[in-house]
Amino acid sequence: MPESELTLLWSRIAGERMTSEEGERIQVLHPGLCVGGGGPDFKGAVLVFGDSQIVRGDVEIHVREEDWHRHGHDTDPAYCALVLHAVGSTRGASRTRLSDGRTVPVMVLGRAGHIRSGIGLPCVDVANRDIEAALAVLRAAGIERLRSRAAPLEEELLSGTVEQVLGRRISRALGYSSNADTFEELGRRACAGEVRSALLGDSVEGRRARMVGMAGLLPSQRRRAGLPVPGDVPVWESLWRGMPSQPAGMDPLAWRLHGVYPNNSPARRVVAFADLFPRLPALGEAGEAVARRCFLRAGPSPLSLERQLIVQGDCYWRTHYDFGLTTRDSDLLGLSKARGLVVNALVTCLYARACVLSDATLKRAILELFCRYPAPHSNALTRHMRRQLGLGRTSISAAVEQGLLHVLTRYCREGLCFACPFGQQASGVIASTEAAGVAAWNHA
Repeated sequence: MPESELTLLWSRIAGERMTSEEGERIQVLHPGLCVGGGGPDFKGAVLVFGDSQIVRGDVEIHVREEDWHRHGHDTDPAYCALVLHAVGSTRGASRTRLSDGRTVPVMVLGRAGHIRSGIGLPCVDVANRDIEAALAVLRAAGIERLRSRAAPLEEELLSGTVEQVLGRRISRALGYSSNADTFEELGRRACAGEVRSALLGDSVEGRRARMVGMAGLLPSQRRRAGLPVPGDVPVWESLWRGMPSQPAGMDPLAWRLHGVYPNNSPARRVVAFADLFPRLPALGEAGEAVARRCFLRAGPSPLSLERQLIVQGDCYWRTHYDFGLTTRDSDLLGLSKARGLVVNALVTCLYARACVLSDATLKRAILELFCRYPAPHSNALTRHMRRQLGLGRTSISAAVEQGLLHVLTRYCREGLCFACPFGQQASGVIASTEAAGVAAWNHA
């Protein structure tokens, strides 16, 4: 069986019970996610060994067990979190040794008797049983996720402005998982006092030079850090050196530059943030106004918010993802990313502000926007949950999409099937959780 088929088989194996080459029973509560990049094929899997031992870690897929050594994984510390080696065939090896000396079980995928089809998790294809009730449960979970993400922002809003908090949230979202913390630090510096004033007073090119220089990503800064840069931007270099109130640049080595999708590269996203920066003061006000009109079912479409977050870019950065490195012509921040920023940054920040103000009407308006707004473009996490719950290509709102992520992180990744709202097969349980969705709305 080719590795691509083995990978697909493992990705859809949630709930199945198998037997390792040592004869140990293994049940998959969560297969983990295939996120690409280096390291194991599936990260963050949750398995049950024997009757009750819950184990969390990574899973590597190979056509042959001996490929582990051929690929050099036996000396690679990136595989030290492995908990299972799933293969298409083995020459008798029952355990695989990692670089730290530990060994993990070997399990042959697809062998007769090793996978008992039809057992599955109780939540698998739950939407096929009652899709409306399933969507109600997910909306409630999405609201709970929104509340939990907004809570830490309330304290920040007490000591800062909506613009500052929103700027940090947007910058974090632009960093994706690989550069989220580093990008949030850049946003924190950019939104602070004199630096913010200088950025707003700069020309377009001056603001870009200042922002990229603050990030430590100008060619001269990266060369000093031992990072090769194929291109040069002499205008930005001279603008940066000539700034009278030049802030300190961040450490270029803090950014992950390799293994990142080109159009998500830090340099390109920092330029996009520089172009978006002057819009931040008006963005919070626009979001609140749209939410109130959405609640009254009047005024412009809530999708008008996306247009304020799209960054087209100039000729150079539309066709480059870093200095001297070309990519296909595209917006620096397109429609898909703009929609994600509305959901993950703007809505969260506005809900936190409504909580600080104790404005129940505004809270309900934001929740209305949240439950009506279309979901951003799917990713590996939401595709996995859609497949597991049987949602297929069902159109979902941002609240439902966030509910998928909430169920994944709160229950699936922790092996808490018994506590999950989808964790029991009885139809009455799902019906009762629909009522829980209404309660969550009212409580919010």
